Amino acid sequence: SKRHLAQLTSSSGSGDGGAVSTGQVQPPVVKVVGSIAYLLYLTPALHQDAVSLCTFIPGHLASIASAEENEVVRELCATQGSSINAKPCWLGVVTTPTGSTPGSYGGVLGWADGSPWGYTAWYSNEATPAAPCTALEPSAPVASMSWTPMSCTMPLPYVCKAVADDLPPGFLPTGGGTPGT
Repeated sequence: SKRHLAQLTSSSGSGDGGAVSTGQVQPPVVKVVGSIAYLLYLTPALHQDAVSLCTFIPGHLASIASAEENEVVRELCATQGSSINAKPCWLGVVTTPTGSTPGSYGGVLGWADGSPWGYTAWYSNEATPAAPCTALEPSAPVASMSWTPMSCTMPLPYVCKAVADDLPPGFLPTGGGTPGT
């Protein structure tokens, strides 16, 4: 339920004050494309908290398999306000450290939901990220270059991805959200 989600959010912070501070999660902005629901949560969360909150829905931080899906998530992330002021949104990219050098990332790449790795849209056009977590930058001038490696400790809005029929009652707007293609 939404109440339980709010309780989970207020207790999920890591104690460093960077996560959710109000104890309440704003209802998500939802876009449904086919059988998939994308849920943008505007209440900023640390990456690890966003992972937990999306899993609770039930879903995962968004995975992206194509340019078309990247555009859906980018447009949703941009609904925060003007495209200039919209904050990056956490994605479900999974990276591992490489070697023994602290802060060196770009090891195994995958998605939190277990989807196959394939499509990428790194802002710097690099094949691997330079930080452990990845966010989508909605104001990137080119959609195919909208992913940015970021510190996991930065509180950001986040996009969850779920099978629409698996969501609890009340998560989808009347009529099931925005029809997709």
